[in-house]
Amino acid sequence: MPDPFKQPTEYLLAFLNRIAMLDKEGFFQRPVREEEAPNYYSIIKQPMCFADMREKIAAGLYQTWRQLRDDFNLIHENARRFNSNKTLVHRAALNLQKNGNKVLANYELE
Repeated sequence: MPDPFKQPTEYLLAFLNRIAMLDKEGFFQRPVREEEAPNYYSIIKQPMCFADMREKIAAGLYQTWRQLRDDFNLIHENARRFNSNKTLVHRAALNLQKNGNKVLANYELE
C-alpha cells in the first residue's frame, strides 16, 4: 500500500481501484450517456463516476479526504435518485454504498 503522505496520488488511486472493483456490473465506471438514460442530466445536476474521480486524482483536485468521499457518495446517491428501487442499478448502488463505506473507513483509519 502506498504511503498516503509520500505518495498521495498513488494512495488515492489504490483506494479508488479497490472501491471500483465493487462495481461488478460496471454501472459506475464511466459517465452516463444520455442515450442510455434519457433525461439523466435534467435530473442529476452533479454527475459523478469512477473515471471522473480518477481524472480529479490525476489533476490533484482533491484537497481533502472528505472531497473524495463526497464524490464517492455522489455516485451511489445519483444512481439511487435516478433509478427506481426495483432496478438492478439501484440495488447495485446500495451495494456499492454499503461495501464501499467499509473500504472507505479502512482507508480513513490509515
